[in-house]
Amino acid sequence: MKFKFTDYHVHTAKWSSDIAKDGPNFEDYIKIAESNEINICFLDHFEFYSIENDKTNPFCDGNIENYLEEIDELKETYDFIYSGLEVEYYRDREIELLEFMDDYNRELDFIGGTIHEWILGYPITNREKLL
Repeated sequence: MKFKFTDYHVHTAKWSSDIAKDGPNFEDYIKIAESNEINICFLDHFEFYSIENDKTNPFCDGNIENYLEEIDELKETYDFIYSGLEVEYYRDREIELLEFMDDYNRELDFIGGTIHEWILGYPITNREKLL
């Protein structure tokens, strides 16, 4: 790591389907991070169900290799960026998730787990409805 602080939660317009298409790209974040002396890890959303069912999902059709190649090319110039994915947890797909993480463990610098689903009828991402 080049800098003291690191942001491990950076989404880009090209690779996260919930970011506006005219939103920030890799280079935008790199400029800001460098000027503020912050390491960054690109952690775009990787959700199996969305990838399979939404042809507009950036990772549809196996584009994960393109994502990794783009970041690897930038790593050749910038020593303060890391590659990662925010991987959605689904109870019914645990084996598939573990296999995915095993397959990409060496290629990714960081894998962030996330849950945006409901558990036992409670929407775990909405604080007001939990209380």
